[in-house]
Amino acid sequence: MIPTAIQCLVFVFFSMPIIRVNSHTCQGISQYDQCSLNSACGCMHMPGAINAGICGYKHLACSGFVPCASSNNACEPGYICVYHPVCYTLPICYPISMAGEPFCPTITMTNSTTQPSLTTTTTTTIPTTSQSEWSLTGNMTYAGWRHTASVLSNGIVLVTGGHNNSYPSRAELYDPSVDTWTTTGNMNNIRFSYTASVLSNGKVLVTGGWDDNTFNSAELYDPSTGTWTTTGSMTNARWVHTASVLSNGKVLVTGGRNDNSGALNSAELYDPSTGIWTTTGNMNNVRYLHTASVLSNGKVLVTGGFGNGLLNGAELYDPSTGIWTTTGNMNNARRSHTASVLSNGEVLVIGGHDGNNGHSNSAELYDPITSTWTTTSNMNSGRQQQTASVLSNGKVLVTGGRNDNSGALNSAELYDPPTSTWTITTNMNDARYSHTASVLSNGKVLVTGGDNGNSVALNSAELYELFGTN
Repeated sequence: MIPTAIQCLVFVFFSMPIIRVNSHTCQGISQYDQCSLNSACGCMHMPGAINAGICGYKHLACSGFVPCASSNNACEPGYICVYHPVCYTLPICYPISMAGEPFCPTITMTNSTTQPSLTTTTTTTIPTTSQSEWSLTGNMTYAGWRHTASVLSNGIVLVTGGHNNSYPSRAELYDPSVDTWTTTGNMNNIRFSYTASVLSNGKVLVTGGWDDNTFNSAELYDPSTGTWTTTGSMTNARWVHTASVLSNGKVLVTGGRNDNSGALNSAELYDPSTGIWTTTGNMNNVRYLHTASVLSNGKVLVTGGFGNGLLNGAELYDPSTGIWTTTGNMNNARRSHTASVLSNGEVLVIGGHDGNNGHSNSAELYDPITSTWTTTSNMNSGRQQQTASVLSNGKVLVTGGRNDNSGALNSAELYDPPTSTWTITTNMNDARYSHTASVLSNGKVLVTGGDNGNSVALNSAELYELFGTN
């Protein structure tokens, strides 16, 4: 059976000579092909429909999706069942708010196709101007830095842990629809410099961290109950490590630091279906304060960090074999940097501590097809411990960080992949580093907490919004 949304679309296509297509739908476009002025948007087919679906932003985190109901492909209100092959083989529930305007603006064009007794003309529009703005939102209940923020499948943001002259086990929720913070169940352990990953079942896996001792423990947050439960412990205790949700639903944890053995090269996998950890192949280098990025081919790219010195090395993990292979070295060694997967599949690595000035403004791109690194234009400000967020328009928003000359930064700038240029945008209200930045389902970016540069933890939160007008 063809879904109702597509039935309506088909009816319009064959019942009227001139139509205006619903901007949330795409017809006659191959799976994942561009359907919008924004090249980061693609056609995501609905189960049961032929070359028809929604035009949605392709680069939401895979960890935020949940499978459609197996019996009838149903989803919760506000979500629609589509195929998203980069993330999962089976269909997933996709937020309708990220389909169509304003995130996937339509292209001004007139296409005429002639069939027997039928001419169809599609008319669409393009936004012509945009502006950006920061606004304060309600303060968190707790201040913190080196905490985590996770966007749940219902669009609410879970903020946990961190440091504020103590190591809180706190957890609280931000609801974008009402712009308020509420507390939720506390973690079982207090944690600092740990990881949090949204699983395909909607739960959040927290691993490792530090509170004067290094943890190997892990626990799960259930959004439906607001409670935490312990799960299997990692083989190795670690902090300042990485955790990546793979396309098969498992979580890959890499590297980090252990107070007894120092920097680690070990890696292990968590299986949500069993709650069990298993070791996998070791990385070629020990490292912590590195990055790990899940590529469109399913492999994981690890870059930089600190091991036996500052690293410029990069390596790839293949989930199908459990083997690590080195790939081309970065042009610059760095730690405490960021890595962002762009809409074209390349990875943008920026900033970090470079071992010389202490902060870098350099940027470079990794091409997974050629396994090569190329430099791109430098940021306007050198920074480490910053955040980088891929926006719905494909640009990358970089916020805050630390600069050894001027301390904590409140500046923000945007990288435009098609032109390889940086532009300065308006400053945040608070200077901060070791903070978080989360892309919400409404396209806004929520920035929380951080250190203000004077070893004072912040409880402030603010929103970045890119406005578009027709």
